[in-house]
Amino acid sequence: MATYYAKRALEIFREDGPVELAKSAKYFARKQVPLRYEIRYRNVINGIKYEAPAEPLKIYYVSPKRIQYSVDSLTAKVG
Repeated sequence: MATYYAKRALEIFREDGPVELAKSAKYFARKQVPLRYEIRYRNVINGIKYEAPAEPLKIYYVSPKRIQYSVDSLTAKVG
């Protein structure tokens, strides 16, 4: 399996260049990481980039009475 990845990396490097190889390697590496670590990583990055980032795994309670718009009502107005 490892030889396949090495051959594929060399093929990408020869055909598309080092930039595409780097992009492909980044994509491949991210797919090897479990989702929970990806979420934690994104949380750290968003904490750096934004003043108050949303917490993706936190459940928020919203009273149905407070909901003013929904996806259906927005598409109904446009369509």
